[in-house]
Amino acid sequence: MPRKRKEADTVQISVRAKEPLRRQLEEAAKERGVSMNVEIIDRLQRSFENERRIEEIFGSREVYGLMHIVAAAIHETGRAAGFYATHSLEGAAGWLRHPFAYDEAVKAAMKVFEVFRPKGSPSPPAHLVHQNLGRGFANGILNEIARGEARVTPDNVARTEELRRELGYLTENLSASETAKEDMLYNLRRDDQEQWTVLLSNKKPEGNIE
Repeated sequence: MPRKRKEADTVQISVRAKEPLRRQLEEAAKERGVSMNVEIIDRLQRSFENERRIEEIFGSREVYGLMHIVAAAIHETGRAAGFYATHSLEGAAGWLRHPFAYDEAVKAAMKVFEVFRPKGSPSPPAHLVHQNLGRGFANGILNEIARGEARVTPDNVARTEELRRELGYLTENLSASETAKEDMLYNLRRDDQEQWTVLLSNKKPEGNIE
């Protein structure tokens, strides 16, 4: 009977690969100054970490796939519209700064969402207290990014910090006072957002959810 392996055991795994892939791995290992074995193991580990990361950010594979399509549609539309508007490659690359290109990218995203819309009435449940639920949650997230502060869970704090870094100059388009006004206008209290977010994350909230 073979010995049961321990977590700390090092085992040998034999794999076969095409020469172009082997060459890529060898070149990548040389650039990092590590062995091919280390390079292969690191890349395998990162692949599992990326899987977990997708779950953390998007919640599910389906949402990731949907947003992947949205991103592709936005990217291609924005670049094309930026070029048409400015007749320059710089305009294509910097389409996020151009109102026409940005608006066309929004239309592209909306088209994708329309195609995947589930059949049936989108009417809210009769017992729903808050209207404009989506806009309310979006404004809550935008307000956290604008202020550079987050509430609810440590995950939200990390998300806010990461999004501020990733958005770069786009954070200049956000105003904490304006997003706060939106929160008031669409009547979705931050306390409610906190309760719902904690509930859905299966973490114990502060206080009771009514």
